[in-house]
Amino acid sequence: MSGRGNRAARAAGRGLATAVVVALAAATLTAGMPPPAYTGQIWSPYPLPATASVAGNPLGGQSLSAARAAERAAVARNLPARRWRGTRAVPPRLGDRWPAAGAGTAAFSADRVVQRGRIRGVVHVAARGWQQAGPLPVRAEQAGGQVAAVSASVAGRRLTGLLGVRGVVFSLAPQGAGQVRVALSYAGFGGAYGGAWATRLRLVRLPACALTTPRRPACRRWTPVTFVNHWRARTLTALIRTGSQSRTRGRAAAGAIIASGGSVILAGVSGPSGAPALRM
Repeated sequence: MSGRGNRAARAAGRGLATAVVVALAAATLTAGMPPPAYTGQIWSPYPLPATASVAGNPLGGQSLSAARAAERAAVARNLPARRWRGTRAVPPRLGDRWPAAGAGTAAFSADRVVQRGRIRGVVHVAARGWQQAGPLPVRAEQAGGQVAAVSASVAGRRLTGLLGVRGVVFSLAPQGAGQVRVALSYAGFGGAYGGAWATRLRLVRLPACALTTPRRPACRRWTPVTFVNHWRARTLTALIRTGSQSRTRGRAAAGAIIASGGSVILAGVSGPSGAPALRM
C-alpha cells in the first residue's frame, strides 16, 4: 500500500473514532435529563390574548345523547310550523323498488247508482282532478277537450333493459280528443340509484316500435319532450294532446306532446345535473 493510501486510511479511522466519542458523550449527558413535557405555556414573542369564557349550562346528570335530544326538541319548538301540501313538512321518502309491469285506466267519469224512493237509476258523474291509473304510478288530469279516460301501461324490466333505459318505460293512450296532463310518480323507485339520480329525472319519448322490436337501434332512439320534475311531489308531469286541432276544444298549450296514432310511449330517465326543469 502506498503512503497516500495509508494516510487516507488513518484519517478515516480518526473520523470514525471522533463520531463514536461524540455519540457516547451525548448519550451520557442526556441520560439524566427528564423527558420533554408540556408545561402549560406556549412560547410566543408577543403576549397571547386572553380567551373569553363562554357561558354554558351544566348537563345536570343527563347523558350526552339525552342532552342533544333535548336541544333538538327545543329548537324544533321555536321554529315556525312548515307544511307540505297541508300535511307533512318533508316530501315522501324515495323507495328503491321498480314498478311491476301492468296496465290501468284513469277515467274522468264514473257511473253512480242513485235511488229516489222506489225509483233506482244510474247517473253519469264527472270526476275532477287527478285520477289514478289503477295500481300504476301514473295519474292523469283533464286539461281541455273531450278526453274521457287515459289507458296506461308500464313495461317490464326485461323490455326496459333491452331498450337501454335505466328508468321506467310506460305508454299512454288518451280516449277522445283534447288535452290531458299526465304524471309519473317516482316516489317508489327514485332511490334506486345514488348521486341525486331522482333530481335529474326527465321524460323522453320513444318510437312506436319500442314495445314490439326493442332490439332495433331506430326503436331505441330518445326524443326530448317538455316536462317538469316536481321534486316535492316526486312526479314527472307533461301535457299530451290528442285528436285533430279542429276537434280539440280549448286552447292548445305550447310544448304539448302530440299523441300520433292515439298513443305515446314515454320513459323516465336520468339526465345531466342541473336540469332546468327541476321544480322544488
